[in-house]
Amino acid sequence: MATLAVRVVEQIASIHQSIFRAYEENVSSYPIVSVELVAQPEPDHQVEHVANPPFVVFKPTWDYDGEPVAGKHACQADVPESVKSGLIVWNECDFAVQTFLPSLRKQLSSSLPGTRVQWFHAVIAPVFVFRQADAGADVPDPAHSAFHITLPGNGGEYIVDFTIGQYGYGMERWFLSFEEYKAMIRDRLWYICDDEGRGESLQGAFDDKHLSVQRIIRELCDEFDWDTLKQMAESDRIALINEMTSRALCEEHCPMEHAYA
Repeated sequence: MATLAVRVVEQIASIHQSIFRAYEENVSSYPIVSVELVAQPEPDHQVEHVANPPFVVFKPTWDYDGEPVAGKHACQADVPESVKSGLIVWNECDFAVQTFLPSLRKQLSSSLPGTRVQWFHAVIAPVFVFRQADAGADVPDPAHSAFHITLPGNGGEYIVDFTIGQYGYGMERWFLSFEEYKAMIRDRLWYICDDEGRGESLQGAFDDKHLSVQRIIRELCDEFDWDTLKQMAESDRIALINEMTSRALCEEHCPMEHAYA
């Protein structure tokens, strides 16, 4: 998979992912006092496309009287790292795709003319899922969004997924070939979306704060010197992105509150 074009895609997508992670680490939620492992529901509680899936359900409980805490620090120390990583991107997949789609398209089309970046929607085969403490017994439908990238010619198809961690998969799987990704989700229901139609279906899905953050992140993507970012060592690049993202967000939203807590 490691052709020059694929490495370019991975680098540009990785920079966008670093911006997203910087945003997530600046988001505050109330402290999570427990993450309970819930018994797997009976088969009649399964959603249509995932009969008898081998996954578990975690139920986080927040302390609404506590002081907001940023990022993974909202979780207790004994919460597994995979669960912490999943919680901070829980319910953020549509927001991530809608926010970064314009910049990812712009940067990839500039570096690799003819590359297509599309909105990918799928029903995931999860390792685990989360549900709200006051939710009923039903497991939430594990519907999910990511980026589908098609390289020109016979360059292949790839999936970029900033929020795969919310379903228990390691974040090392954020960039896979399309075939690898379909195998991971067990080739369940998936389709490539029409941008306009998907955008319309999300009307009203984000509150004013999320829309404001989306605007800030898109402005940051336009302001970055991408040629310089590509040439920087990864650690230096991430440090710069973290600093600029944190500063930009805190100018309007400090501390950031998570919409799903």
